[in-house]
Amino acid sequence: MKSEVVDDGVGLPLDVCFTLRPGRDITVVAWGACIQEVMRAANLLAEQDIQCEVLDLATIKPLDMETILASVRKTGRLLVVHEACGSFGVGAEIVARVTEQALPCLKAPPKRL
Repeated sequence: MKSEVVDDGVGLPLDVCFTLRPGRDITVVAWGACIQEVMRAANLLAEQDIQCEVLDLATIKPLDMETILASVRKTGRLLVVHEACGSFGVGAEIVARVTEQALPCLKAPPKRL
C-alpha cells in the first residue's frame, strides 16, 4: 500500500494497542499487514449494522492485554486476525489469555483467522 506518511515528530507509545475503530458487536485484534484488510471488512460489516471494534496490537512485547480485555468485556466476542502460524503464536496467546481472564463475558468462543 502506498500513502503519504505524516511525521509530526511525536513518537507513538509502544506499550498500548490502538483502537482504530470503536464497536459494540465484536473485538477484532490485528497487527501489521492484516490491519488494512480488517478495516475493509469492518466497513463492509458496518453496512449490515455489525460494529467491529478494531484494535491494532502495535507491539507484541509488551502485550497490552488491558485494552484487549476491556474491549472483549464490552463486545463479548473476539477475533484475532494475523499472518502467522496457527499454533503456538501470538494469536493463540491472546485467545488463551482472554479465555482465562474474561470467559464469563464471552458470548461465543474466541477465534483466530
